[in-house]
Amino acid sequence: MTEIVDICRKANEHFEAGRFEEALKGYNLVLEDHPDQAPIHMNIGATLRGLGKLEEALAAFDKCLELDPKDAQAAYQRINLLNFQHRFADAITSAQKALELNDSELNLHLELVLAAINEHNVEILEAEIKVLEPKKDELDERGTKLYSLALFEVANQLSSDPSQRDRALELYNATIAIAPSASMYFNKAVCCMAMEKFDEAEASLKSCLALGEDNSQANFLLAHLYMQKEKYAEAHECYQKVKDPDHTALFNHAIALVKLGKHGKALTQAHKALDKKPGFADAEKLIKSIEYTTDAKPEDDEAPELPKSAPAPAPAPAPAPKPKPKPKPAPAPAPAPAPAPAPAPQTTATNEVVAHGDADYPVYPYEQLKARAINVQNWSVLEKYLSDEEFEKVFKMDKATFEALPLWRRKNAKKAVGLF
Repeated sequence: MTEIVDICRKANEHFEAGRFEEALKGYNLVLEDHPDQAPIHMNIGATLRGLGKLEEALAAFDKCLELDPKDAQAAYQRINLLNFQHRFADAITSAQKALELNDSELNLHLELVLAAINEHNVEILEAEIKVLEPKKDELDERGTKLYSLALFEVANQLSSDPSQRDRALELYNATIAIAPSASMYFNKAVCCMAMEKFDEAEASLKSCLALGEDNSQANFLLAHLYMQKEKYAEAHECYQKVKDPDHTALFNHAIALVKLGKHGKALTQAHKALDKKPGFADAEKLIKSIEYTTDAKPEDDEAPELPKSAPAPAPAPAPAPKPKPKPKPAPAPAPAPAPAPAPAPQTTATNEVVAHGDADYPVYPYEQLKARAINVQNWSVLEKYLSDEEFEKVFKMDKATFEALPLWRRKNAKKAVGLF
């Protein structure tokens, strides 16, 4: 017995020093005379993992659990290895089985949390949050991080359901209290926007940017929030910080510049929106409106202003006077400020913010209108808030054709696409 103890001690020393081949030799020596020793099989599993022989390691852990199903350390090692291999569904099954015998083992709960986060399994995560919440002060750094991520994942999933957003906001706040990050503040802001808690959304976005100034998504969302509040100068500043803006950001930036009276720069942004999305009807209308009502020409938004000591520049040409009424249709109405964005998709977030078409019916994405995820002035004509392109995609006809239909057919068409 003394000899076996000495061999195990020496093998353990080799293992701790990272000499896994030598450690494996020692454990195998013990195993020759004592093949039913569960702890030796577990040690062999850990050593094989150190050698990168992962499948053999799993087999060793399985043998240990076959001999002693209640060995929590072997169960933990097995589940941890499955998570390491990104076999998260297998890890969940293994963890649930182990917890039936060792429900008080925090490490097993944490491995289950890790697997469930990667599988986006909210049902498991909500159950585990209830288990971990009273024990959160006992968690080490890794455990605290996993608990925080569990809260975050559930919040992200719940935020897409209007009836669950209060709970989602509660979880975002709990997550931020534990381990604040830019993505947590950003997703909380998106949830607040959907709940029309605009001041709280603004504060959260500013906190997000304080943790990472180079955050295009946060600047993008904050710009649209400022547009909602008619703070056009602040919106313009945020739009300038968005890297590689899409056609929507460029178009709404143009609207902010129109509101600031910077028609030349607005034209530049509207033309950029057209470059990003050729045929973009709202940008084309905006360009025609500016060109019809002013003498503005496209102007570089980045052009430096003259210093105060320099001679005063020639005054800009005054807007062209409005022509006398003609029998032809009047020019397109001036654009309205952009709406507040709708909630981001789950996880970190990207979020789709929309452009305005005209003052009466700003343009919103179909999915947001269908889900009633945004606030509009007239809920009885949701179809009018669709862009021309998306309207044709949804209804399989253009707006003029739709309006020519009998009322009963329009109602049936709207019911069929969820906009009645």
